[in-house]
Amino acid sequence: MIPYFLALLATNIINEFKEEYFNSVDRLIEELETRNYFKPLLELGDAREDIEAVKRGVQSSGLTTIMKSLENLHKLISSKYHQLKNTVPYKHYTRLIFKLMFYSELIKKHLQQ
Repeated sequence: MIPYFLALLATNIINEFKEEYFNSVDRLIEELETRNYFKPLLELGDAREDIEAVKRGVQSSGLTTIMKSLENLHKLISSKYHQLKNTVPYKHYTRLIFKLMFYSELIKKHLQQ
């Protein structure tokens, strides 16, 4: 019952606020690319590829592409954080990780509907 409710809620959020959803994902990527404290994260191997894939997904409204790329970014950044914890402030890191997870989970629930 609860997973169905969450999928329904995610579907309603994405359908009713699709433009705002895409704008929010776009702002997240812009912040990741422009904030000085995220520069070490951008130097990670596949981060650029995933960022570009998110951008393409936003432009084409490709929810599956966005979801997979956000999940890849989340895994990559999480796995490397211990190496970068002295250069990326914890509060910015946790906010970034939360948003990456939230946006990808919202799509995942939406697609389950």
